[in-house]
Amino acid sequence: MIVPAMTQTHTKPDAFMWCPAEHASTIASCMKDAGWGIAGVGIPPRSGTKPEMEGVAFFDDPRVGVTESGAQVALFVDASPLDDHTLLKLCERQGMRVLALGPAPAGVHAWTKDASSEHGARVLPLLADSVIHRDAVEAIETLGAVTGASIRMFAPLALGGVPSRLYDAMQLLHRHMGVPEQIDASCSGVKSASEVSLRDLHASLHAHLRYPGAGATISIREGTGGLRRDALLEFESGVLRLTDERFVVVSDSAEVIDRADSKGLDPLVEQLGRATDPRLPAPDHYDRAAVLAMCEAAVLSVRTRQAERPHELLSMMRG
Repeated sequence: MIVPAMTQTHTKPDAFMWCPAEHASTIASCMKDAGWGIAGVGIPPRSGTKPEMEGVAFFDDPRVGVTESGAQVALFVDASPLDDHTLLKLCERQGMRVLALGPAPAGVHAWTKDASSEHGARVLPLLADSVIHRDAVEAIETLGAVTGASIRMFAPLALGGVPSRLYDAMQLLHRHMGVPEQIDASCSGVKSASEVSLRDLHASLHAHLRYPGAGATISIREGTGGLRRDALLEFESGVLRLTDERFVVVSDSAEVIDRADSKGLDPLVEQLGRATDPRLPAPDHYDRAAVLAMCEAAVLSVRTRQAERPHELLSMMRG
């Protein structure tokens, strides 16, 4: 089992954070709980009053913050500046790791090969990157192929709301089931479907994903509370129930095969604590283009009100 980095003694880097004013104190508290220093905070224009943070430099331009904060890591709570791939290049030249709380970039229009490289933004916290999921993977090795899935998430606004949790859910499904044939989605918070983009999704979202001989559902609700994630994966010979708190594996005869509880850490604190610890295994690589194509297919379905095919979008992204 992987030991969370914050329980071990090692030096954490200083970070530059780009974050809406209303969420800056919350995210800064998580960073400090993970042992990080804060070298600078960037506040997007018109996002509110700067929070009181003693000894912290503030910036109103992410490029200036990246170049002048002296940080080793950049955390983009608001990931929209990363749609400009030249910002990723700037971070690379500064020797900075780039982390984001939402999809970056957030659309096929902004996709470049740099986004899928080792210098692309790592999105967190992802359920598939959690310690409890890694422990669960060992317990399901003998259950056969996935035949169905149901994912429910409560999406706090401070962690990116519906867009971030949609990416989270799609990445988990891609990890276990691959790219679906079709995605049919609806979103209650979209008033003008003809102009909706991934970052416009809010309130609640429901999606059905069709696979050959299998299917999956996603239900996401936005709010101001804490992060709650619950996934049920059905296999040929058993079921996995996975949350941030625990996993349980049950056989078809209703026998509990395996179970374990997490260490009780906040999901963001856990993954921030592990993000730059060289002694811990790096997160599993995944096809970022495929996950983004799945998200974009859901957006397109909201727009057209019919099922859409992510494989077609993925072909466009890969030229």
